[in-house]
Amino acid sequence: MRTLGIVFALTLFAACKPTAAPPAPSGPAGHMEHQMGNCPAAVDGAVTAMSRIAGGVSLDITAQDLGAAREIVARARHADDGPPDPAARPHTGEHGGPGDVGHCPIVHSGTSVTITEIGGGVRVVVLADDPTQVDALVAETRARLKWLDPANHP
Repeated sequence: MRTLGIVFALTLFAACKPTAAPPAPSGPAGHMEHQMGNCPAAVDGAVTAMSRIAGGVSLDITAQDLGAAREIVARARHADDGPPDPAARPHTGEHGGPGDVGHCPIVHSGTSVTITEIGGGVRVVVLADDPTQVDALVAETRARLKWLDPANHP
């Protein structure tokens, strides 16, 4: 009986010992200091569908909720303020920096962005200025979208 008590105590002790913290999620550079307040893909309820197109990517960012759809359009208009300013480091969430910092899938360095309103949101076409960089643009956009997906951050 005493042996059984010792085994039970050891099992209980092993079950209660602290476990190592899970590793931090990997993702694009940046720490979301500004909670992506200008990114249309980060609006609560936004759904982003990505398609590879000649020269880059097309992103349909939409929401079923009318308020969220309006916010997507407003944020997309902000992203259409022209190319990122490389001299505007550090990343402030105000469309500054070279576009290589942050999580938003539509702001990248070396690209041209076209925004078109569609039902429930916007279509964003991001084209690489350098045709040799299309694969890198597609890969980075996919990585940023994956990072934004809450299912990837348990």
